[in-house]
Amino acid sequence: MLNFTCTDRFFEWATSANLTDATLQFQKCIVEYNYTGFGGGNPDLGGIGVVTSLSILCLACTFGSCVVMFLGLLFHTKSYNRRTPFLFLVRINDAFTAALSTFLDSALFFSLTVQLAGFIWLCKSLSLPSNAVDMGGAQETGGQIYNILLLLYTSIITICPAVTLINTSYFRRNIRRRGFRLITMILILAFAGALNFFFTKEYKQMIAVAGFDPVDKEPSDEYKANNGCVPIFLLEILPATTEAKVLRSCYFLCVAALVLTIILQWRDMTLRRSGRYLHRFLHILNNMVYIGNQFLPLYLLWRIRWIRLHVRTIIKAPETGAVMFQGVEGYKDAFKQEERSWDNDDWNFGQLLALSLWFPALLELVYILIVGPTRGLTNRLPFPWTAERKAEVPVKVYEDKGTGMDEENQFFNVMLVDQLGGYNWQAQGFVIDRGYDA
Repeated sequence: MLNFTCTDRFFEWATSANLTDATLQFQKCIVEYNYTGFGGGNPDLGGIGVVTSLSILCLACTFGSCVVMFLGLLFHTKSYNRRTPFLFLVRINDAFTAALSTFLDSALFFSLTVQLAGFIWLCKSLSLPSNAVDMGGAQETGGQIYNILLLLYTSIITICPAVTLINTSYFRRNIRRRGFRLITMILILAFAGALNFFFTKEYKQMIAVAGFDPVDKEPSDEYKANNGCVPIFLLEILPATTEAKVLRSCYFLCVAALVLTIILQWRDMTLRRSGRYLHRFLHILNNMVYIGNQFLPLYLLWRIRWIRLHVRTIIKAPETGAVMFQGVEGYKDAFKQEERSWDNDDWNFGQLLALSLWFPALLELVYILIVGPTRGLTNRLPFPWTAERKAEVPVKVYEDKGTGMDEENQFFNVMLVDQLGGYNWQAQGFVIDRGYDA
């Protein structure tokens, strides 16, 4: 008998699928038709390097956001004093803030690349005859279904970290040219929406083409003979209606996060003047959506790894303890070609290239932790501060009421202007020992 893990039981409960029955039906199909029907998955979507890169994206975003928010909240407390022995916390905050800025740009580029690649496949699929789908060169129906699901999951996974970083408290004020990045996110979501709605619809049509009986949920014999047994297994463990609801709900959660981000960041002052309760309600709603978008990519990534595991297992000849239908042991030749064509676990140049996307941000983090941040006179002020020339006024200290930080000033005539709060602070020279980048 098969040994199912807690993850298997959880996804069976979450999707109302039956992994035991799906495995039994697959082995029975192999005995009857001797045809797997997978044809290989696209390593550009499900390769080991791509999945590892997605893991770095999700975990780094969640961990980095938590660190920045915790330190920002600590710096806002009245009991915190920057002249205490805990100045290393300031350096940690500087390192994570600068690294997350670079990380955000990489995440936006990665997400836009995924959406554009998927959109090109979408346009190519629309140009094909009806009931034909081109997905990354897959020759068999099982590979097409597998690639469609990986594309949809990857599309959402790459969006969530970028949306949450733009809206992370104590970090978002350090993001310059936010308008450009928000416009980029709008384009990304537009492409992702087209992919989501088309391919979830296509996945549902594959169920209809398979000839599933509405009562017995059994595919037609003709479909098994023409398309093989792997598509039957995938359609059993990944119900089309459930998958469509999950993927579309995830997409709308990302859209809600972006809309709330635009409202709260571009029209913050307008909302404060229009009504305190409306402003508070939107902030509560935004926090709930933010938490959801932090956990959502981790859940989808967990699901991708689960799908990869079972596809890799099912296309191999079953071991003695995994035989559920007598006679399947004699059909090992049907699995040999599929085992040879499975290259999603090979580390090649493309998989290493997918990992290299995050190296600049990680190197910047390590550099600032070791060397320290760049002085303010050789860098830019954190948003929303701008410096303007002003007559000399002997003020030694200014306070940014947006962050609660005190900064020392030396021998330079400037006026510091808070673009959001409308505060004007004059200073006679300043040295900012916080490493913010544009």
